[in-house]
Amino acid sequence: MRHPARPIQPRVLGAVALALVAFASLGCNSDRLKRALGNPDPNLDPRWRADSAVLSSDPQLIFRAFGTKNGTEIAPIGTISSNGFRGIRLADRGWRAFDLQYLRAGQTLQQYRDGHSIGAVTLKRGMWGENAPALDSIPGCPAMVPSALATVSEGVHLLTTSPRPPIPPGKAISDSELQEVLQRTDKLIAPTKGIPVGALPKYTRTVRIVNNGAGGKPTVVVMYDDPEVLPDSTIPEGQRPRHLVVFLDFAVFGYKTTWTYVTLGNKVTQPRLQWLDYMDVNNDGSPEVLFGVRVETDPLYTIIVKYAPPFWIEETRQTRRRCQG
Repeated sequence: MRHPARPIQPRVLGAVALALVAFASLGCNSDRLKRALGNPDPNLDPRWRADSAVLSSDPQLIFRAFGTKNGTEIAPIGTISSNGFRGIRLADRGWRAFDLQYLRAGQTLQQYRDGHSIGAVTLKRGMWGENAPALDSIPGCPAMVPSALATVSEGVHLLTTSPRPPIPPGKAISDSELQEVLQRTDKLIAPTKGIPVGALPKYTRTVRIVNNGAGGKPTVVVMYDDPEVLPDSTIPEGQRPRHLVVFLDFAVFGYKTTWTYVTLGNKVTQPRLQWLDYMDVNNDGSPEVLFGVRVETDPLYTIIVKYAPPFWIEETRQTRRRCQG
């Protein structure tokens, strides 16, 4: 079941600052600013005034790691705070200032795996260098979200500027109970969503265990994926889904379904999801699960699912792309 997502609006935090305030912590001289940003004048460029105010507030940022021809790149997908997740939209000068402030070689970001911070990674280089071509580009793009190069730890997809608060511990699920849940999902739940039991061997099944912060047993997330890509002309009616995500949580009579996502996964239907990780995005002690999509051109696409007992709900869907004109 899909739920309407909250609209994502960029936030301008704090009072409007002079352009140089955003760079005070960088030790940037005026010549470097001129070369990087074209000598912005906050009195003549209202958009730069707003962008510099956002940067000078030093928000907590969340980044996504994704593979490219250059290796692993890291790009910002939004800000996180007690108000939750917010996307970022800056003009070209703002993004170049962002690159100087957060993506310089030697800067560190916190890595996450299975809901926990596993230490810092050091960035190798940012998007734009004074004597080097841009790390990445989109022809004709007036304002491109920057990225940085880094070698992240295995299985890491999300990073932040500082560690997130830990999620309160819960009870464990035994191996036998987990196997029972998976057998029930294969034989009962998947068929009700259109996947015949006889077709299951065609699917790759991935299982994630999520500490939902409620103090009880964890959430079990089961993802089924058939690599077959259907033509866009395929009529959805009567087709078995090629991608299914099922969330299950413990209730009085055992585990039950609390959220599902179903799609054929071709260009005319919803995209296939890519598991990113989970963390407490809004400081309320409960985690949010973050998904990306398996589309190389959309590394900023983010779906956030939140636990609102007894169900999970889609809280946010960001569909922005790296080119922000």
